[in-house]
Amino acid sequence: MNNSEWCSSKDGVQWRKTKFRQNTRTRCHNIVLRLPGTKGPAEDVISPVKSWELFIHDNMIQLIVEFTNIFIEKSAPNFTRERDARKMDPLEIHAL
Repeated sequence: MNNSEWCSSKDGVQWRKTKFRQNTRTRCHNIVLRLPGTKGPAEDVISPVKSWELFIHDNMIQLIVEFTNIFIEKSAPNFTRERDARKMDPLEIHAL
């Protein structure tokens, strides 16, 4: 190939002016054997909430609520109003 088929940019990148041949064989290292994407239970997930539920199960949320309520009980005497140290429930975690 001669130099008239190539362009070079200011930073030295070489660009070809004509297309490569389309009727060539695909080399073995360029063949995709496994298609990218989700697998297993994540295949059917279409909403962010459902994908969140795949990682964070209800028993994990229950543990978060339990330990948060223990912390709230310990720090409740520091507050004068009851609403400032109110116990939480799993629904509040789901609302996040």
